Amino acid sequence: MKTIAIMQPYIFPHIGYFQLFKVCDVFVSYDDVQYMKGGWINRNRILIYGSPKYITFPVNKAPLNTAIDHYFFHDNIGKEKGNILFTLRQAYSKAPFFQSVYPLLEDIVKVNENNVARFAENSLKRILDYLSISVEIRRSSHLGFDKFLKGQDRVIAIVKEIGGDCYVNPIGGQDLYSTAEFAANNIDLRFLNCKAEPYKQFSNEFVPSLSIIDVLMFNSIEQIRLMLEQFELIANKIR
Repeated sequence: MKTIAIMQPYIFPHIGYFQLFKVCDVFVSYDDVQYMKGGWINRNRILIYGSPKYITFPVNKAPLNTAIDHYFFHDNIGKEKGNILFTLRQAYSKAPFFQSVYPLLEDIVKVNENNVARFAENSLKRILDYLSISVEIRRSSHLGFDKFLKGQDRVIAIVKEIGGDCYVNPIGGQDLYSTAEFAANNIDLRFLNCKAEPYKQFSNEFVPSLSIIDVLMFNSIEQIRLMLEQFELIANKIR
């Protein structure tokens, strides 16, 4: 079985996103779909003084239907990157793995890349390298499927082009896809439900679903690799 996962390129997403890398043979960076303002592509949440707060990489304005791979950071991104790094130091300087993780994050944030999709992809690859996770990553913009397809039909076309016979999507997308339609195309449809256990965040009450940054700061590589295995794959309701 060849398992495919497809997700928009996010900057420092939560651990459930990284669990997709563990379960798939090929991960497709869905970079040629519409950029969603107010989504998770250019921002995420970290823990600051016990509460979740956003860090955001500002982007230039673009027409509504602009694809992710045609979005670029704002002209003052250098200053904003400095502010983000300052915030990370303030938030996590006393975290148990700050000394080993912060230099990695600093290298990622300071990389000279203004294209949002490419920046996000680099951040994902660097973290995967840190965790010693190897997976094939491809860009949807480089594939040859019919680009006029939308939604479920587009996903099926991508999976078939790559030669996949299983597609895994985060559990939040259950209402978007039909098991029967995937089966008609000889593709097994599964949904990943993240079951990662809580971990110690200083002396605070645990705050779930934060950026992978938070996970990296409070857990060893070995602990994170175990957390990445804490999920269940479930089938969708037949429809």
